[in-house]
Amino acid sequence: MLTIIAKMIAKKGKENETYQALTKLIQPTRAEKGNRAYDLHQQMDDTRVFFFYEVWESEANFQAHTQSKHILAYREKMNDLLDEREVYPLKKVD
Repeated sequence: MLTIIAKMIAKKGKENETYQALTKLIQPTRAEKGNRAYDLHQQMDDTRVFFFYEVWESEANFQAHTQSKHILAYREKMNDLLDEREVYPLKKVD
């Protein structure tokens, strides 16, 4: 099992456009093989900050996700929308 926390910070004035782009990823990703969770969160005190909480059955499933059609299309827009993006791969310890 692989957990991913992905943090995205929208450019000022791009919060709504970023929200729209990120929400479009949810349904196709949840339908992918090996996806157990794909939940979008927005920071309460800074609406520019978004997090995806993801759970994948395997690293291979996650890697396939990174090459999916909807993720590749999103990446083309990412530079126009985001100031910052960080991805944290995690293993569950308990």
